[in-house]
Amino acid sequence: MTLLTYAQIKAKISTILQDTSGVIYSTATDGEIELTIDDSLREIPRWAPYIPSDPDVFQIETRNGTATSDSSGHLVDATNAQFLATDVDKVVFNTTDKTWGIITAWTSTSDVTLNKDLFPDGNEGYMILNKGCTEITQVNIEDIVSRYDVEDGDRIEYPIGTRRNIDDVEGDILTIGIDTSILPDTNTTGVNKDVHIYFRKYHFISQLTTLTGAVNLGAGYSAGDTSMVLDTLQTSGTIMTGQPFTIAGTRGVYTVTADATISTSAATIAFYPGLENDVANDVVVTFKQSTLPASLEPLFCKYVAAKVEMGKANLPVQQAITAITTLTTASDTISAMSDRINQAIDDNVSGRTETDKAVALISTSAAAEIALMNAQIDEAKNKIIEGEFSINESNKGGPGTATDWLNSASADINVAQGYLGVARGYFEQAQQDETLSNNYGQMAARELSNANQLLNQSIGNLRQIATGLQVAGSWRILQEKAERDMAKVEDELSRIATSRTYEIYART
Repeated sequence: MTLLTYAQIKAKISTILQDTSGVIYSTATDGEIELTIDDSLREIPRWAPYIPSDPDVFQIETRNGTATSDSSGHLVDATNAQFLATDVDKVVFNTTDKTWGIITAWTSTSDVTLNKDLFPDGNEGYMILNKGCTEITQVNIEDIVSRYDVEDGDRIEYPIGTRRNIDDVEGDILTIGIDTSILPDTNTTGVNKDVHIYFRKYHFISQLTTLTGAVNLGAGYSAGDTSMVLDTLQTSGTIMTGQPFTIAGTRGVYTVTADATISTSAATIAFYPGLENDVANDVVVTFKQSTLPASLEPLFCKYVAAKVEMGKANLPVQQAITAITTLTTASDTISAMSDRINQAIDDNVSGRTETDKAVALISTSAAAEIALMNAQIDEAKNKIIEGEFSINESNKGGPGTATDWLNSASADINVAQGYLGVARGYFEQAQQDETLSNNYGQMAARELSNANQLLNQSIGNLRQIATGLQVAGSWRILQEKAERDMAKVEDELSRIATSRTYEIYART
C-alpha cells in the first residue's frame, strides 16, 4: 500500500476536523496542524514506535597500553602504535595515577594530543574509552537524535546475535549488561567490537516533494565520513533533522542529524552513522517518505485531529478574559453615562436658579422700583392739580405759585423716570437670566443626548459579553468532544501496541 505524503496527511487531518479551508485550524507552515503533527510524531511511539530493521551499530572500546614518552600534553605509545584519527574526543584513563583526560587531536598512530598533561612520567599505564564514558562496557549514543526512549527490554546485542540487558542509561551513555571479563582488547584484529542496538525511535514524515538526490563529489566519499554534498534534489526546501535515507550500494539506513537547506537543487547533509563503505560520485540517495506503516496512518490522523481540537481548550478562557475586559468597558461607559445625567441635572438646577432670579427681579426689585415710580407720579399729579388751582386763583406771583407747583411736579416726574430706568434695568437683567436659563436647558438636553448614546454603547458591550460567553460555552462542548475522541484513539492505539517483555540475559 502506498504511504501518504506529508501534504496528504495534513489534508486528511483537515477533513477529520471538517475544516478543509483552514479557517478554524491553521494549515500554514508552522501553523497549529503542522506543529501538532511534529508533537504527535514524538508521542505515538508510546504505543507504536518506529523500530528500523537495521540496527544502529556501536563499538566497544578497550584499548590499553603503557606510555613510552613524557611529552607534555601528549599520550605517546610507540610500542602498540594503535591510535586512530577517529579517537578525537575519546576518554583516556591513566591506570597508574587514576587520572582522566580527553584526546583533542590525532598526530599519528603512536601520538595523540590531550587536554592536559596526563602522563608526566612517561611510563604510566593507560586505557582508552568511548567518548564521555567511564567504563569499557559503555557506549555513547548521542548521535541517535531520533531515539524515543531507551530502557532495559530494548533489543541490544553483543556480540552480534547475543541479547544483553541494559544496565543503565544516563544521558547519552548506555551501559551494557556484560562482564568486563568477556571483552577483548579491541586493538586485536578480528575480535568482536560491534554492538547492535535496535532503538525505539520517533516517527518521521518527510516534507520533501522529491525523494531522491545524488552524491556530488568527483572523488566520492570514504568509509566513516559523516557529511556529503548532494545535488539533483528538489529546487528548494529543507531536509529536516531525523530524515532517514539510504545510499545505493551501501548497507543500512542513515539519519540526517541537522537541518540542511536546499538551494538550487543542492545541499550538504550531516548524518549518522558514518559511511560503511566508500561511496562514488553520482550514487543515488533515496529519502524515506514516512516511517508510519500504512495501518497506523488513520489512527495517527485521528490522534492529531483530537489533539488539535484539544488545543482550543484555552479559547473559553480567552473569551472569558475578553468578556471581563468588555464588562469593564461597559462599566466605564455606564459611569460616563451617569456623569452626563448628573451634569444634566446640575444644568437644569442652574437653569431653574436663573429663572428664579429673573422672576425675583421682576416680582420684587422691578416691582419695588415701579411702586416708587408710581408714588412719584402720584406726587407729580397732585402738584399739577395744585398748580392748576393756583392758576384759577389768579395768584400774582410769589411762593406757592402755579410755576412752583409745575416745577416741583416736573422734578417728581424726573424722579419717577429714574425709578422707571432702574426697573427697566431689572427687566433687562431678568431677560438675560432667562436666556442663561434657556442655555442651561439646552446644555442639559445635550448631556441627556450624550447619556443616551453612552447607554446604547453600554448595551452593545453587554451584548458582546453575552455573545462571547456563549462562544466560550460552545467551545467547551467541542473540548469535551475532543477529549472523547482522544480517549477513543488512545484506546485503539493501546490495542495495537506491542507488549514489551523483559528477560534476564547472560552477562558472560
